[in-house]
Amino acid sequence: MDEFAIDEAASLVLENGMKFGETSDGIAVLKMARKYLAAQQGELIQPQAPCNRFIVRNEDMSVTGQLRLLRQEDGDMCVAIIDDEGNEASVEFCTPGHGGGKSPKTLAALRALALAMMEDNKQDPSRAGER
Repeated sequence: MDEFAIDEAASLVLENGMKFGETSDGIAVLKMARKYLAAQQGELIQPQAPCNRFIVRNEDMSVTGQLRLLRQEDGDMCVAIIDDEGNEASVEFCTPGHGGGKSPKTLAALRALALAMMEDNKQDPSRAGER
């Protein structure tokens, strides 16, 4: 698929005489096709932490205190802090919809944090904690 093919689809005349690209469904489909094309060309591809796998990093001051992140399949991010004694506190930041999505910048930062922790774990696996 390329931009030419998308433009051709937009100009396709339907049985009712309207161009596909002028219908509400056509507009939505063509918008998605353009996003898909951009992603194929690397313009929209952003690395993501894997779903349903803990990203764990031991704190710098001990080997037992940990920060643990989890990206759920719906995009929500769960954050847990585990202290030296194994006590855990956790919070969840959600994607928009179903009452969530009230902290989009925090959610984006947590996603970036997960990637940063993965990079730190590659560079220094001794601090990676349990998985």
